[in-house]
Amino acid sequence: MPDGALEGLKLIELGQMVSAPYCARLFAHYGADVIKVEPPDGGDITRRWGPFPQDHRWRCPRNATASSSRSR
Repeated sequence: MPDGALEGLKLIELGQMVSAPYCARLFAHYGADVIKVEPPDGGDITRRWGPFPQDHRWRCPRNATASSSRSR
């Protein structure tokens, strides 16, 4: 990827789940300054997703949030 193609651009990411954070990650990889804003009542819903379906006791940082929040 070319570095700095979007350098100097500032974005605020207000989305949740997978698609909006993924798009924001792409902008960040191209040099944009992305600020993620999450709801104060627990943050992005993907933070509550465990790595295994139906396993509510297990919480792991290696989930959809961790992978989509790189570069931000």
